[in-house]
Amino acid sequence: MSFNSIHFLRTHSVLLFFLSFFVFATACEKNTVCTTENGSLVKVAFKRIARISQGDTLFMVNVVTEDNVLISWPDTTLTNTILPLNPEANTSTFYFFRKDRVDTLTLAYKTEQLLISPECGFDQRYAELSVAATSFDSTLVLKSKVDTDNSVNIDVYSCLNQNIAEIKADFFKLSAKRQKIDTAFFYNSVYDDQGKILYTNDTLSSVRLPVQAGKEQARYFFQKTVEGIPVVDTLTFRYIERMEQIARVCAPQILYDTLQLVHTSLDSIAIINRDLRSYHDLNVEIFP
Repeated sequence: MSFNSIHFLRTHSVLLFFLSFFVFATACEKNTVCTTENGSLVKVAFKRIARISQGDTLFMVNVVTEDNVLISWPDTTLTNTILPLNPEANTSTFYFFRKDRVDTLTLAYKTEQLLISPECGFDQRYAELSVAATSFDSTLVLKSKVDTDNSVNIDVYSCLNQNIAEIKADFFKLSAKRQKIDTAFFYNSVYDDQGKILYTNDTLSSVRLPVQAGKEQARYFFQKTVEGIPVVDTLTFRYIERMEQIARVCAPQILYDTLQLVHTSLDSIAIINRDLRSYHDLNVEIFP
């Protein structure tokens, strides 16, 4: 190698080093894949709570943001949904339009700009997610960080009110073999001790007798006409009114239970279920 060649390499070795580094860095930059775990979509699941928590479905839902952006189409059903956060604010409100009501859900959060790398630039992070306001029965934030995985951020609860505040009674008669047979009777009117008419001029095989809040006893009157003579049968029950919280995320509910027969002029009464909790459960069998 000539002297001039060696002198050139020594003189420009630093320049050659930086030039080769630039070429290498440029090649790496072209292959850089910018990824992030931060997201802007909040995952919401709907839950129904009675005695146990179970998945819920909102029927015929049209979800709209405060800026009138449509998230879900009308006449859809939702067991869960994804809600986009507004990057220019610290709250986002969503409206759930259904056939008979409109529910709201307002989410609050903090935003941060994070530098991922010189090649990828900045990324926005949503943190400290919370529910600022809602018309749903209850909510629970499961994960306050908004990321890109599929886990749920917020559970939205519908707390079923198990208080039906009614005594369900069915009419029966006994056969010659003492077998129970469904039957029906005509009554001119059925009314309670508050003077409220419950049934009028109807043939009844089943009745629902409402109990009174704040009271522990209710009396009912069954009026009919026998051979032109008015006859009134009475039925008096006692019950206990109490508060019960069925779940930590639900508000206390009024429940009625411990149903007892106080008096009746009917032939026979059998109490089948002492709790007034299910619309379908039979409480009393009446044998006029």
